[in-house]
Amino acid sequence: GGGRRGELIVLGARPSMGKSAFALQVVRSIAACAGPVLVCSMEDSAGMLISRQVASVGRINLAHLRRPDIAPDSIWSAVTDAIEELQALPIWIDDRAGLGLRDVRRKASYVRRRAGDLVAIVVDYLQLMEGDAEEKRAYELNAVVRGLKRLAKDMGCIVFLLSQLSRKADETASPPRLDHLAESGGIEQAADIILLLWREGKARPKPDNAHKAQVEIAKHKNGPTRTVPLHFDGATQRFMEVAEDAEPQ
Repeated sequence: GGGRRGELIVLGARPSMGKSAFALQVVRSIAACAGPVLVCSMEDSAGMLISRQVASVGRINLAHLRRPDIAPDSIWSAVTDAIEELQALPIWIDDRAGLGLRDVRRKASYVRRRAGDLVAIVVDYLQLMEGDAEEKRAYELNAVVRGLKRLAKDMGCIVFLLSQLSRKADETASPPRLDHLAESGGIEQAADIILLLWREGKARPKPDNAHKAQVEIAKHKNGPTRTVPLHFDGATQRFMEVAEDAEPQ
């Protein structure tokens, strides 16, 4: 049933699995169907986020956007169409580094005043957020997670939080588990939904699994858990769902 206002949704993955690309597709879907979305990106710049969105919407190789001198002339009409489509979406971006809870809340209040509503906040990602310097880092992050859950309830919006998984997730080259979430106790307790993203082609590359991926709904307070098979096109930064009885390539 997807996320609902007031819920905290956590997406966990190891680096380079495609957390940001997945989140950007969620952003576009919510903005197109429901209303304003705020993206708080402490890793990528606004320019990089826009390039990735253009690549995904226009089905354009991201490398060509980053190096226009090597791009074929045929892509520019697709770029123009993608930009026009994105301009129509109510997406707000804050790309300042080291945001804290107060910063996110303040920006969310600003967007809600300007846009008249705020459906979702995307935070990329937990481990880059600032906390209370007097606390140990694990306690800081747990406090941040609880604060983001309160923010979702107070604002009446979805908070979609990205989080790194611990290095233990790399040890078996198999799909991650809930206990691989860094500081997992606080996250697992506060989150309404937890998604674990994994790309087999990244973890154990073979010729036949370069695009194979999955997202596991590992926790869902108000619905079922299951694993959704996906196809990932890294060039265009797109995840696509595949039939569960099919074998994604």
